Amino acid sequence: MATMTFDDVFAKLARIVGDAMRVDASTVTPETNLIYDLGAESIDLVDIRFRIEAAFGFQIDQRAFILAIAGEVPGGDVTGMLTMRRVTDFVLRQNGREAM
Repeated sequence: MATMTFDDVFAKLARIVGDAMRVDASTVTPETNLIYDLGAESIDLVDIRFRIEAAFGFQIDQRAFILAIAGEVPGGDVTGMLTMRRVTDFVLRQNGREAM
């Protein structure tokens, strides 16, 4: 995969998330929270993960995906951390890796 900018990756992810969550991609911002703003449930996060894998060409372990985005949060409540900015940063970090 060629090197992509934050804006390139974000635009692609906004379309992916918009399709998965049935919302207009233009309403998705870097600060959009997948759970609080879009109502994503665990099955939606799995669907989004699969779509990211297909679109960007790398495989993602679900637990690693959540931990990479949210980090180790005391008490395990990662819901406030699941923003599009964090998802975009995750994909950017994976650029050039075969799998994680």
